[in-house]
Amino acid sequence: MFSIGGTQTNIGSGGLTITNNAAASVSGTYNLLLHNTSTVVASGTITLSGGGGVQQPTINGVSFWGLNGDGTATLGGVATTNWYTPTTPSVGAGYWIYITQTGGTPGFSFSPVNVWANIGTGTGGGIGVVGGAGSFTITGTYQIASDSGGAHVLSSGNITLSSVSPVQSANYSGSMPLVLSGNGAATVGGSAAGGWYSPNSTNAGSGYYINITRTSGTAGVNFSAAQGSWTNITNSGLTVGMSGYTGDVGTVTVGGTYQISSSNTGTPVLGSGTISLSAAAGTVIHVYTSAVTNATETIPTGTTNVYCEVFGGGGGGGGGNQHPNPVIVYTGGTGGCGGLAYSVYTSAALGGAGNTFKYTVPSGGAGGAGGATGSTGGAGSITAGSVTGFTTMTGNGGVGGTGASVVGNGPGGAGGTGVGGNNTNNPGPTGSTAGTSGKISGDGSPYGGGATGGSGSGVSGSTGKSGAAVFYYT
Repeated sequence: MFSIGGTQTNIGSGGLTITNNAAASVSGTYNLLLHNTSTVVASGTITLSGGGGVQQPTINGVSFWGLNGDGTATLGGVATTNWYTPTTPSVGAGYWIYITQTGGTPGFSFSPVNVWANIGTGTGGGIGVVGGAGSFTITGTYQIASDSGGAHVLSSGNITLSSVSPVQSANYSGSMPLVLSGNGAATVGGSAAGGWYSPNSTNAGSGYYINITRTSGTAGVNFSAAQGSWTNITNSGLTVGMSGYTGDVGTVTVGGTYQISSSNTGTPVLGSGTISLSAAAGTVIHVYTSAVTNATETIPTGTTNVYCEVFGGGGGGGGGNQHPNPVIVYTGGTGGCGGLAYSVYTSAALGGAGNTFKYTVPSGGAGGAGGATGSTGGAGSITAGSVTGFTTMTGNGGVGGTGASVVGNGPGGAGGTGVGGNNTNNPGPTGSTAGTSGKISGDGSPYGGGATGGSGSGVSGSTGKSGAAVFYYT
């Protein structure tokens, strides 16, 4: 009901506050009258909802449910959601509760049941269970009214009391995700795990909340749900995966502790345990083919092994020429391909994830003008940034093709050399547009192909292809 009603009440110079006495909404009409007259000067409707007063929580836990006279409550001896808010001394004297049992273990029943019982002004009153020996779970509904006959019911809800908490304290470990089903079951990585609620009960999830605290794991990796906040499991269940590992390598992990409560405030805590999840982040490959000088590359989190290769730029094609009389066209030589250097290191030997390399991707050599030799391709390199124990790798550029003479074609340029690779150092093919093949699967090679020569008097050769730098992490 509204806090005032049925009689004229003066608004007064200080104003007037109207409240309702329950969490449920209440609606009504009002008339605004001249003071001490029956003259109505305005009228309208009032609807108040979500207010203080009698609440209607879902009760599910260990017997018994204690309803204190000031509006606070306990469940299994632990503080739980208030039945009345805000806390008000002796408010329980004006309210009565009625329990209807709907199911449960045979031989057990609520106490009291099927009677309107005054909540009273003190502590220790409430709803318990009577019956024989052994464990039990019983279910029912409750109503709270502002009169002893139940004519004015202000709230209602479901109640389940057990001899032990239905919320379990399982520990979960395995591949992500952890799925907490709405009926109390659980799986980790698709395999059955210890349930969070027992026995399984349809639609149990809506009455419980979980909060996860991260305590360990791969840097930057977190739980994808319920980390640091009380999150409703819901009747549809809750999936807890991992976030923040995009770009990581190998196996990533995250670990922590959790608590489960029947309240979104976390009071009371009914179950707790640990969660440890892992995921295979796989491998990462970075391929750089645009010309750049002294760029930075960082070893990703989770890396065990590092594979790197660098290619020199291709040589430019030689310029063309021709014999004047009789006219015979001659072609400049094709540039040589860039060399390859390839190395393999453990991440630990380089100082571990987060350390850096510097790399240079070279351009190809320019073509020669008519009859002139093409330019040598640029040298690609990988050097140490912050990594330790690393040997500089160089892929030298292919030599430019020789320009044609008036009496013959120009020969192809020599391939560039590879230097500093601790696994492979290969020269590029001589006088070839094919480029040089690498050692890392999926690197997109060949790179650093030589350019074709010009054909005919004054015809310049083409520009060689750029080199590349490749980093592969497992």
